[in-house]
Amino acid sequence: MNIAELSIKRPTFIVVVFTVLAFLGIISYNSLRYELMPNIDLPIFIAVTVYPGANPSEVENSVTKILEEVLSGVPGVKNIRSVSRENASIVIVELKNGSDMEAAVNDGTRLANSARMRLPDDAYDPSVIKLNFNAMPILQYAVKADNISATDLHDLLTYRIMPEFSSIPGVGEVSTIASSQ
Repeated sequence: MNIAELSIKRPTFIVVVFTVLAFLGIISYNSLRYELMPNIDLPIFIAVTVYPGANPSEVENSVTKILEEVLSGVPGVKNIRSVSRENASIVIVELKNGSDMEAAVNDGTRLANSARMRLPDDAYDPSVIKLNFNAMPILQYAVKADNISATDLHDLLTYRIMPEFSSIPGVGEVSTIASSQ
């Protein structure tokens, strides 16, 4: 007996089957989860050191190489890359998958701070930062007002608008960036 024959002989059975399938489809659709930004947790942290007034080669020789050497002692290191720019050193440490990120960042901070004595006196303390792509900004607003002064606008944003945004459930951080345009 094929489906056409079954449909003709037992139409009630076919209606019930398709009703159940439609009901299960609606339930399945409503239980689907979706995210605009999926959780991305890469095993990477960076060490940033500011060295004011230094050119890139001086930054590389007196800051970057020392931090690369010290941070290679963090357990689970897979790869170390660095960028030496004018006034700044950035060391990117990639860990093996499955490494304990919190322990690695703590070890990296401890090791970078212990290397502080080997860095030039003018260099700032190294900052070790865990990259967290889930904390990237989702919304950015620009505010411009022609009829009030810049200080009044700043006060309005800082003391009235920002607290309102901060009180919204799910908002992690609200910050301002001043512009003189």
